[in-house]
Parts: sequence; C-alpha cells; structure tokens
Amino acid sequence: MDIKERREFYEKVYFYELDKPEKLYARLRLPLAILIFIIPINFFLISEVITSISDGSIISVVLIISISSLLILLYLLYCIYRMLTGWTYYEVSLKDFDEHYGRLIEYYKKWSDEDRDKQKAELMARETFEKDLTQQLVECTNHNQNLNLVRSAYIIKLIKILPYYTIFIALSYVFLLFKT
Repeated sequence: MDIKERREFYEKVYFYELDKPEKLYARLRLPLAILIFIIPINFFLISEVITSISDGSIISVVLIISISSLLILLYLLYCIYRMLTGWTYYEVSLKDFDEHYGRLIEYYKKWSDEDRDKQKAELMARETFEKDLTQQLVECTNHNQNLNLVRSAYIIKLIKILPYYTIFIALSYVFLLFKT
C-alpha cells in the first residue's frame, strides 16, 4: 500500500471516529429514557417507606433495597456524567497544514536555484507533506479511537447495571405492596 492509499484509508477511519460520538449519544437515549421514567418511582418508594417507618420488618427490607437502588442510581449517573463530559477530540487543522505545506515549499526551494531543482523541491515538499499529514491523521485517529472506546465502556456499564436498578425498584414496590 503506497502512502496515498494509506492516507486515504486513514482519512476514512479518522472521519469515522469523529462521527462516532453522535452514535454514542444515540446509544445513550434509551437508557436515559428508562432512568427518567424510573427515578421518580424510586423517590416515591423512598417517601412511602419514610412515611410508614413504624410498620416493621417489611419496611426495613424496603428501606435497604431503596438505599441500594439509590447507590446504584448514583453509579449510573456517574457513568452518564463520565460518558458526556471531559473528552477532547483531536482534529486535523487544515489551516495549520496549509501553512506547513507553504513552509515546506519555501524550505526546499531555498537551496535550489535552477528550474529542475525547483520542481524537485516541490516534489520533495509534497512527499514530506503527505507523510506529515498521514502521521497527523494516525495520531488523531488513535487518540479519538481511545476516547470512543472509553466512552463506549461507560455506556456498556450503564446498560449492564440498569436492569439491576430496575429489579431493585420492582422489589421495593413488591415489598411495599405486601405491607398494605
């Protein structure tokens, strides 16, 4: 694979990785909708437990389950927070690369006076530019891939733990029904 083919491949991967955060946000929509639906139920159950605290052992079980569900909720919110904040994607700056290309041409033209040498200087500048651009694409893509992997891991944790949270809420509700 020559350098142009490699650069084209890296460009595709680079733009794929830059588009991936939108896909990650789309994967986050359903868990957020479920959380938004379940959180008020959780607080309703806790308020019911607090108002009927003198009813005995069933309430203590519901209280323990409700507190456990609150701890799980805090972890879920932490996963959402970490997925949404604190990430900086590397992007290739076209202006910087245009200036860099101009500097390369000037650098290679300084030592050439003849027309043949000027053409060789432009060719050398173009080759150096292609290598530098490819290197920058590789660095940006690697960084962005790592960020997307970490963000995906937080979404996976969220999706894996969300059913447990739902089960704790359902258990609290069932125990609260037995109380009445």
